[in-house]
Amino acid sequence: MKDPTPFSGKPGENFKHYIKQYKYVWQGMTHIKEEENKEAQAMTLLAGLRGLALEFAYTLPQDIQDNFEEFSNRLIQQFPIERKVVNKFDV
Repeated sequence: MKDPTPFSGKPGENFKHYIKQYKYVWQGMTHIKEEENKEAQAMTLLAGLRGLALEFAYTLPQDIQDNFEEFSNRLIQQFPIERKVVNKFDV
């Protein structure tokens, strides 16, 4: 699987899909200890952030940035999925 598309926090982006892509990428990594795996997942998650999402990530304490579940939960809270459908072709 190729690397997931970067997430920037722009309206219309779905962060939950972004997180799922990273979980699938890391499922096959069974040779790493669980704690190291979670930290590696979190580092990979951070590496794919851009724009507002990256700026927000850097405001979080390091212990949250190092924990995949906590880090992804904070990002989901900050960048909720919009309920309305956005048509980018509307003028």
